[in-house]
Amino acid sequence: MTSNLATEKWGEGHSEVAVLVHGSFSTDPASTWLKQHELSEHYCLVMPSRSGYDNSHMYGTHDTLEEDVQGVIELLGGGAHVVGFSYGGLIATIAASHTPELVRSLALIEPPVFSLIRGDADAEKIITALEPVYAGRDHMSPAQFRTAFLGALGQRVEETDTLSAEEVRASAAAMREAIPWEVELPLDKLSVTSFPKIVFSGGWNATNELACNVLAESIGAEHMIIIGAGHGVQRTGSPFNEALKELWQKSKPMS
Repeated sequence: MTSNLATEKWGEGHSEVAVLVHGSFSTDPASTWLKQHELSEHYCLVMPSRSGYDNSHMYGTHDTLEEDVQGVIELLGGGAHVVGFSYGGLIATIAASHTPELVRSLALIEPPVFSLIRGDADAEKIITALEPVYAGRDHMSPAQFRTAFLGALGQRVEETDTLSAEEVRASAAAMREAIPWEVELPLDKLSVTSFPKIVFSGGWNATNELACNVLAESIGAEHMIIIGAGHGVQRTGSPFNEALKELWQKSKPMS
């Protein structure tokens, strides 16, 4: 199991593998999954740092999507469960569609699939707010991009805030990500796969709920709402972990 992406592993030695893909602006990708550590008692959890994040090299200067997808595919080995959080859900979706024969199950946590609900008024507001941020990123520092991006989503960030070296690196990596609503999602390929699939959402935002529901229907997945941690459903710990284990137990062994 080799990949161009740096990885951290919990539960090495277990034969059943799960690849967990983090979202944007993550200074420590493995920390995304701290509440899932208990799963390493029975599963090998492989947590890559996507291109430019943490210890992974930035192979391209723009649009790291292809690098991340290929890196995740290389981690699937002879077969693995795939879990993707936020932007990592886009990566996980594409990787699973490219190599369905290597995927035991697919779990997606609130991926930004606004392309599926174009025309919805609230989705269009989000896209309209973010468009100038992406359009101007080549002329921004990582700190400026982070401030503009979070500000467009309604989060107050002081421009005078001093970022750590890790935050600067994570923001620089986020600047190189493909624009979410322009990412082509091969959902038709996923819809005909036989492995179990689930889309998680946190019940905190109607636009996300709509997007997740449309995504689930498009790929033949269950849609589960777990309230208590907002966007980061995995941070609920036990409720999320139990649902994930149930999904994994539904999967068939790789032939």
